[in-house]
Amino acid sequence: MNDIATHYGQIAKIVDSNPVEDLPAVLTAEAGGTDAVLDTVFAVWVQRIDPARTGDMDADIQFDIGTEEGVKSYVMALRPNSCEGRRGSVDAPLSTITVGLTDFLLLVTGNVTGASLGMTNRMRTSGDTSVVIKMKNWFAAP
Repeated sequence: MNDIATHYGQIAKIVDSNPVEDLPAVLTAEAGGTDAVLDTVFAVWVQRIDPARTGDMDADIQFDIGTEEGVKSYVMALRPNSCEGRRGSVDAPLSTITVGLTDFLLLVTGNVTGASLGMTNRMRTSGDTSVVIKMKNWFAAP
């Protein structure tokens, strides 16, 4: 297992074994802080994305993640046969997902669904929401 996968495993274990209200503090203390956690999640996504499932998609999906330090923006840049995850924003993303850090981590670790977050207004999407709905099918199993 590589360092990124090991760190992601540590993050998932923290999310699974701590009360939701404690996650930001525990992640800061035990997982290297918000930036390290988000960098790891996006790096793992890049490793797990299956280009056969994204087809010839050529789009940027922006994530605006609310944290105690302010909003952290990341972009998942999908290109035919490749994907890049990086910090930052783009001028015209195909879709933008806005979510708090704790809910984002619950989502990426499989503890909640995007649908449940959306129905409770804990996650908002703008732009092409059909792409957001399809995202869960793009990733190979860990």
